Amino acid sequence: MGNIEKERKEYKMLNQVIIVGKIIEQPTLIKLDNGNSKTEVKLSIPRVTKDEESRDIVSDILVCTFRDEIAENVVEYCKKGTTVGIKARLESKEILCLDKTTQFCSIIVGEKVTYINVKKEDWKGGIYVSE
Repeated sequence: MGNIEKERKEYKMLNQVIIVGKIIEQPTLIKLDNGNSKTEVKLSIPRVTKDEESRDIVSDILVCTFRDEIAENVVEYCKKGTTVGIKARLESKEILCLDKTTQFCSIIVGEKVTYINVKKEDWKGGIYVSE
């Protein structure tokens, strides 16, 4: 076995994303036909750089999907304006287009949520972590 092959075997794969952002729409719980549940959360995440022309801070809007129990917790404890930290993974989905071409899209699937600024009237106690 050559050195290159040996080096490749030592690498471990990791699919993990950490995101901190502000929820911009109230999450709602969606019950699926199979009995499971999910919610999609839209997050606003400011970029490090500013718009070159207006010098305004530009934000990205990302959608993060949560499933089952964690989805229920997100809907219960998160409101529009809540800042959250999310540990997630990326999944890819293959989509067949009308012109018979195939496109791939990435889905952010939340695995853990840290509620950073939940309002006192919504949650008693400190930081709540949902897994």
